[in-house]
Amino acid sequence: QLKRLMRIDADTQDLFRASLLCLAFFVASELSFVFSSNPAVFPVHSGIAFAGLVLLGEQYWPGIFFASLASHFIHEMPPFLALALALGNSIQALTAASILRSFDFKPSLRRMRDIFGLTIVALIASTIVPTVAAGAYVVHELLGGVIPINAPTFDTFWIGHIFSLLIVSPFVIRWLAHPDFKRSRVEIIEIILAMSLLFGVFVFLFFTAIEQVRGIPLVYMIFPPLLWIALRLGSRFMTLGLFCVSMIAL
Repeated sequence: QLKRLMRIDADTQDLFRASLLCLAFFVASELSFVFSSNPAVFPVHSGIAFAGLVLLGEQYWPGIFFASLASHFIHEMPPFLALALALGNSIQALTAASILRSFDFKPSLRRMRDIFGLTIVALIASTIVPTVAAGAYVVHELLGGVIPINAPTFDTFWIGHIFSLLIVSPFVIRWLAHPDFKRSRVEIIEIILAMSLLFGVFVFLFFTAIEQVRGIPLVYMIFPPLLWIALRLGSRFMTLGLFCVSMIAL
């Protein structure tokens, strides 16, 4: 009886995790549709799918498939294209997570091998969805289907997925793998100062008409606080800083 209860409890946990990943992917996918008119937007759901399978395990890929399928159907994507893109998202996340796990990857991102491994895997895996999508669009058109007017090109797809896997995935992996952390009072003050400086640059860069200071483009002012964060605060706050830069820029 105890073994049966333990098995039921394990099944419930698996169902909960799969549902949570499915919901997170679906919400992120909907956000991508909302901001689809922005040429710089990248698919946040792609990075969440990759991070989810790294943290939970490759066996949860069906949650990504069904969430992607539902999201594309809601937006009236032709069934063939919706199925192809759902498969592409699932295969991409599954392939990337499997390769990364084979490298004895540590989600703390404190070792250089983990950082370089994640970067290389992201660069390779980011070509999967664009390739599947490009092939699906060609086949769909040959079969007499109509290509959506706002269908992204291969380059747009590829660049978007690269940035999603390189920015969203590390942020989610680093913060969810070890959600608790301890810092001294001095370290907390340094974190507040560094992040405040970064957000101060955001205000001038994105919400004012100021483009340069003494002939120096204001965009370069992002690098000093990011360098401070990278050298002093570690991978946890570096992933947070890069994520904030990307989201606020979009």
